[in-house]
Amino acid sequence: GEQVNFAVSDDPDRQRQIPGGWDMAGGNLMLVGIPGFGTTTACATVALTLAQHYAPKDLDLIVLDMGARDLEPLEKLPHTSAYVGSGAGGREKQMRLLRFLMVVIIDGLAALRDEYQDFEGMALLEGMYRAYADGPDLNMHFVITTSRARAIPSAIDEVTTQKWMFRLADPYDYSTGGLKPAEAPSPVPGRCVPSVT
Repeated sequence: GEQVNFAVSDDPDRQRQIPGGWDMAGGNLMLVGIPGFGTTTACATVALTLAQHYAPKDLDLIVLDMGARDLEPLEKLPHTSAYVGSGAGGREKQMRLLRFLMVVIIDGLAALRDEYQDFEGMALLEGMYRAYADGPDLNMHFVITTSRARAIPSAIDEVTTQKWMFRLADPYDYSTGGLKPAEAPSPVPGRCVPSVT
């Protein structure tokens, strides 16, 4: 689930302890504290807890270790895509990691939407739409194709700044790109016209 239980919470009123942790669906987790008081250990525990519950193919851990390299053992996890520590040569790797470019290519948005019409699928699509909208600020970029111009969800269409119109089945669909049917590209594979909206 979205709850990563890696800690124990005290419930003094009932004289008990209960599992506690990070509600990933609720947002990011900030751990504030001076060195030696558990923030690094909490980071390691979150990573290990996630690794216990997710297969490597379902989780990418990227670790930027600016401390005393106490998180270095996480580099050995099969889930860890990148580990960069401090020290000699570390800054260059850190900068490269912070500039790390992620490109997500989805060939067939209309088919993806058709496939994910159930409740769980719709939630996944909503998450993808958010990532599409926020991604460029995080150096995460999408390239998406769709065969149906009118089926582009508004959540994606509203934040798309570059749209190229290739051959469409219905000449009137070019209007979604602010084009008249006469402005459609010639019917040659690879020909496209940039939208004007």
